[in-house]
Amino acid sequence: MDAEFDALLGDLTSNGELVTGEASCQWAAFADIDQRSIWSVPLDEAIVYDSHEFTPGGVDEYRCGPPEDLANQVTMRYVTIDAPRSFIATASVRHHGTPIAADISEWTLEAAGDHTQLRVTIQLTSLVGPAMVDGYRNGNERTLDHLEHYLASQGG
Repeated sequence: MDAEFDALLGDLTSNGELVTGEASCQWAAFADIDQRSIWSVPLDEAIVYDSHEFTPGGVDEYRCGPPEDLANQVTMRYVTIDAPRSFIATASVRHHGTPIAADISEWTLEAAGDHTQLRVTIQLTSLVGPAMVDGYRNGNERTLDHLEHYLASQGG
């Protein structure tokens, strides 16, 4: 059996950003889908959750992209959740139904005085080349910035 496999692997890790407020505030901002829908989407883009179950073994299904074309469909499965400290999830990403990426990610929160150290580690396989890895990195950096601004605006 001859097969070509052209995938690009990426390992993206935040530097343990210090985020304003207590870990419980960051945890709530992720676990509560209404809050997450506000801060997790880049400017000029949109996200629509079709289902959400933030529990071990639970699944989120959402579509995202420019508001006029939510062409990216994501299925996120929560492997383990240790509230309010960490969770591990897998995600598959499709563009108009075609698989373009898969990842496993870990979010870890640790108290650091009146701040929280947030570390996000993502291991990514791109099925469409290096632009996907760059896009993941850029999108996640912007998402973490949005989280910081959102929490500050909420007083948390």
